[in-house]
Amino acid sequence: MNKNKLIRILAVVLLLTNIALVAFIFFKRPKHHQGESPRNIIIERLHLDQNQIIKYDALITVHKAKIKSKEKKIVALKNTLYLQLLEENNQLVVDSMENEIGNVKTEIEKIHYSHFVDIHELCKDDQEKYYAELVKEIAQLFSIHRSPPPHK
Repeated sequence: MNKNKLIRILAVVLLLTNIALVAFIFFKRPKHHQGESPRNIIIERLHLDQNQIIKYDALITVHKAKIKSKEKKIVALKNTLYLQLLEENNQLVVDSMENEIGNVKTEIEKIHYSHFVDIHELCKDDQEKYYAELVKEIAQLFSIHRSPPPHK
């Protein structure tokens, strides 16, 4: 087998591999709810009535305020952490800042968890099965909707 033939075979194999990879990525994405807000997904999935939607919107307002407060705290802690790059002999401060950032991220997860407990309390008996279905895919469902906080 000569060199040109080997290169052509490798090129075809690479092309087919790339096509397969692109197809895998394209078809693996969730087909439903793309571009839809988590609020609307939950309303739809749980079949919330108008009264429940009003209560849910109030929960969202409180939830967003709590999360925003924690995200601001993380930004301040990160600023303090990275300023330590300008200092010497500061490992205790660095360790402390890293631990505090971790603590705030834990608080954020607790807020998210509590939010879903609150949503569960909105559900009527006939909505329990829908809530159980939602819970089974919460992490996957909301990971595609999360976006990093805007830079300031």
